[in-house]
Amino acid sequence: MSTRSATPPSHCEKWSVPECPFTIEYRHPLMQELRAAVAYGQQALTRGGMEVGGVLLGTRSDGGISIRAWRPIACEHAHGPALVLSERDRGELKQFLDEAAALPDLAGVEPVGWFLSHTRSDISLRESDLNLYKEFFPAASDVALVLRPGRHGAARAGFFFRDPRGAVQSDRSLLEFNIEGESAWPSVSVERTPASAPPERRRHAPTIAPVDTASAWVQPNREDAPELKPAATARGDDQMEPVLVARPGWRWIAVPAAALVAIGWLYVARNRAPEPAVTPIEMTVTDRGGQLVVEWDRSRPELRLVRAGEISVTDAGGKVSMALTAAEARAGSLTWARKSGDVQVSVRFDGAGKPLVAFARFLGAPPLNQKPQRDAAELDRLRKENIELRGEVDRAKARADQAETAVRVLRDRLDAADSKK
Repeated sequence: MSTRSATPPSHCEKWSVPECPFTIEYRHPLMQELRAAVAYGQQALTRGGMEVGGVLLGTRSDGGISIRAWRPIACEHAHGPALVLSERDRGELKQFLDEAAALPDLAGVEPVGWFLSHTRSDISLRESDLNLYKEFFPAASDVALVLRPGRHGAARAGFFFRDPRGAVQSDRSLLEFNIEGESAWPSVSVERTPASAPPERRRHAPTIAPVDTASAWVQPNREDAPELKPAATARGDDQMEPVLVARPGWRWIAVPAAALVAIGWLYVARNRAPEPAVTPIEMTVTDRGGQLVVEWDRSRPELRLVRAGEISVTDAGGKVSMALTAAEARAGSLTWARKSGDVQVSVRFDGAGKPLVAFARFLGAPPLNQKPQRDAAELDRLRKENIELRGEVDRAKARADQAETAVRVLRDRLDAADSKK
């Protein structure tokens, strides 16, 4: 039977199913952070929202894993709102996973899986999700968590795992669970207090104690909270004055509310746009009679400090990369004999602090009066076919010579037979 613990939010909750060879442990505050993150992504676009993801960090033991923290996965969404990582995104994720053990704020934890949101599909793993799971989180106890945001900030979630054979059941989670949204502020009831009660009792509602957001999710039991009741009186209701009195446990409801504010700040701080690691520069590509003139901003002062560079050209389905000298970088242009009507050019210059990068694309008609270009493999194949055909011709010629000789011999025998008659 599938189970999920129902312990108070301040304690660890456990997720386990008979099919999973280990137990997954997590804390309620962490799930609230993830819920807030996917809700933020859902609001990023009007229709369907934008999917977000992150690395789950924790500890491992013989019994399973314990999730303690998370860090967002950077995604430039080059392929749309779904969480599909580009090559740049994959490089940054790999770098983070490689360096996570050395980061001071992650001491004592390690990557134990990842999470992502699905805003347009069910709680399942798509092919792209499985590929990311396999590439970056290959350990037997690494898990994947899918969250689907719902109404009023709530979310539904489910874990995915590898069975003892290493297979992942990706079409659905074997145990889904709810993550409730932000709680409403506590309701207030009107009770009556005797008019003879002390003035301060009549004038003031109960005072809310200050909240320490550092321990905001540590909630004491409701039995420990004092229950406020009106003082006993023998006077009638007509001599009673209304006063606002909190319901039992009201002061502890304010604690998770304050924590939600802290979570929002934490998510914004973690996802604040980092300072760019490169400096973009302007670049243009212009066709001149089939020759593509590539020009970048040679007025940039950083070019004087460039030591080396590289240019990459994608043309006719092939990609060519060439090194550039410092002098070529400062020259600001070069020419490329294009082979098609779709050419992509990127340059990178190093040695001036941040790398200088530029990208441009040419779209136009294919070049005129240009013979089809063949790659080396195609030319090699044609050479081999030519040799084989020549061999066939030589063998056919030899067989023809043999046949001619046989015919001559038969003709001589026939002539000899005729002469004897």
